[in-house]
Amino acid sequence: MDRIWKNLKGWKEKSLSFEGRGVLIGAVSQAIPTYFMSGFLLPKGLCEKIEKVVCAFWWGSKGNNRERSIGLKRKLFKSKHKVGMGFKILRDFKLAMLANQVWRFHKQPESIIAKSYKAEYFPNTDILHAPIGNSPSFAWRSIQQSI
Repeated sequence: MDRIWKNLKGWKEKSLSFEGRGVLIGAVSQAIPTYFMSGFLLPKGLCEKIEKVVCAFWWGSKGNNRERSIGLKRKLFKSKHKVGMGFKILRDFKLAMLANQVWRFHKQPESIIAKSYKAEYFPNTDILHAPIGNSPSFAWRSIQQSI
């Protein structure tokens, strides 16, 4: 969260065009947590804070545009095909990244990571029917959220 805010705060939002802001938001706020989200579930509150920072940067927030920002937040996080800005809703994106891990385990069962998870958490079944088990790791609990 601090890295995202620091990188966005360094730019003067009023000196950037809307296109420039969109590129910067995509490069900073949506790329930084991507690596972490591919294996772990980010807390819901953190995702909401990142989305608030994105909105504040987009509108050059002074804190007095609350009514406007609530209505337009939906447009910022709507797909470009539906006439939105196309920013990712982090809650949905993180679950998609974890579902991608499940797909890899299912399609590449001979990979080292798939073998180690299978040995630990689902030795007698496949990943789609795996139970959460006793005292699972944070990574396994995160992956289970996407199944």
